[in-house]
Amino acid sequence: MHVMLVADQPDEAARLREWLCTGLGPGCEVTHLESLNEALIQMQANLQVIDVLIVDLIIPPSRVQMAGLSLAQERAPAMAIIVVSELGDDDVVRTAIRSGAQEFVVKAGLDAERLAAIVNNVVTERRRMAEGMKGLQTPNATIMQQAVVLCELSPLAVELLARKAREQGKSTQQTLEDLIRESFAPPNGAP
Repeated sequence: MHVMLVADQPDEAARLREWLCTGLGPGCEVTHLESLNEALIQMQANLQVIDVLIVDLIIPPSRVQMAGLSLAQERAPAMAIIVVSELGDDDVVRTAIRSGAQEFVVKAGLDAERLAAIVNNVVTERRRMAEGMKGLQTPNATIMQQAVVLCELSPLAVELLARKAREQGKSTQQTLEDLIRESFAPPNGAP
C-alpha cells in the first residue's frame, strides 16, 4: 500500500511514518512531503499510484488547506484521504469531510494499530465505492438500483435515511422509495 503523508513537523512525520510502517506491515510504502502543495504537484505529475493521502492538519486550518483537499480528491479520485489533527472541532471536521476527506482522526489515543485499521478501512471502502460506481454507469441501471448502491456505499447516507425513516415511522426501503418519487415528481402545479 502506498501512503502519501503530508506533515510539516519532522518529529510528527517520523512518528506517523513509524506507526504506518509498523501497523501496515512490509508492503507499506510511505512518501513524506512537508506541504499539501508538494503533494498536489506530485499528483499532477502522476508519478505513482497513491492509495491514501494522510494530511496532518494544522488547527485552525486555512482555506488553502481545505481547497487543497478538494484538489487532491479531484486529481486522484480513487485515492482515500484521511485527516489527522490534534483537535477535532466539529466545524473543522465537517469542513474537512466536505472538502474530500473520508476520515478525520484526532491524534489523542492514536497508535500504530488504530491508524493501520483506519487506513485499511478507508482504502477498502474507497475501492468498494469505485467498484460500485462502475455499476451505476451502465445504461440499464434503474434509479432505484442507483439509490440502493449509493446507500450501500455511503454510511452517512444510510444513517440519514434511517433517521428520516424513524421520524416518519416507515421502513428504510419505503422512505428511500418516497424520496426517489419526490425527487422526480413535477413541481407543484406542473403537469
